[in-house]
Order: sequence, then structure tokens, then C-alpha cells
Amino acid sequence: MPSPDELIHLAEHFYIIDHFLREDLKSTQVYGGVSMLGVEAKVLTEIAHNEGLTQNQLCQQYLYSKPVASDLISRLERKGLVARQRVGKVCYLHLTDLGREAAKDKQSQDLHLANQLAEAIPADLLDLHQVSQVLGSIVELLMENRHSQ
Repeated sequence: MPSPDELIHLAEHFYIIDHFLREDLKSTQVYGGVSMLGVEAKVLTEIAHNEGLTQNQLCQQYLYSKPVASDLISRLERKGLVARQRVGKVCYLHLTDLGREAAKDKQSQDLHLANQLAEAIPADLLDLHQVSQVLGSIVELLMENRHSQ
């Protein structure tokens, strides 16, 4: 069992990671030649992974209010990355060709970062599957903590 000092040190690291992730959503990046906020890239990625996702599903998954989700989607539409398809009252979200190119570029950059992070983990510490599970659990706890505040 880790000592209280080790747990505090670990919590400080997670705080820094959480802060970094929050700031990353506010920063501007370029994917596929298109400049976008981190939060826009996050939505673009979600649509890329779930083509035909509805606007309501996006709201539920990320706990966005409907106006916030609508604003994010409108920004992505203005940039030519996303198209809405209305069927009755349901709004389905699809990537345009430019959106697919930007999502592919983001995925490539994410993979490069993941490889760099994997190289920083000593091989004898944990296997990558275990690291992924541990990080997934940490992300879930951080998300729960963020939404409870």
C-alpha cells in the first residue's frame, strides 16, 4: 500500500493531467489544414467514430446542454467539417470529406502522442493493456469528479 505522501504525490500528478486536458479543450490546433478548438476536435472525433450520431446522443454522452452542442456543431458546419441530416425532429451528424480528412489527421497526431507516451513507460512497470485500463479508470474518476463539482 502506498504511503500518504506517495498518494498525495500521485494526486498532484493527476491534477496536472486533468488541468492539461481541460486547457487542451480550449486551445487551438490545426487538423487537415483546418484550425479548431480542442473541444471542436473532440466532437469531430466522436462523430468520426459514430457516423450518424444524433445531436441528442452527443448531448447525453458529453453532458453538453442542447445550446452548447448546437453551437459546437454549427461551428464545425461553418468550417465545412460536419453536415446535419434532419429526419423529422431528429438531427443526424455526418462528416464531410474535409471533416474525414481532419479527423484522420487528428487520429494520426493522437497516435503519435500515444506512441511517445508508451515509450515513456518502463517495460517492466505494466503491460500497455494494464496501463490503458488504469488510465481509463482514472479518466472516469476525473470525469465523475468534474461533473459533481
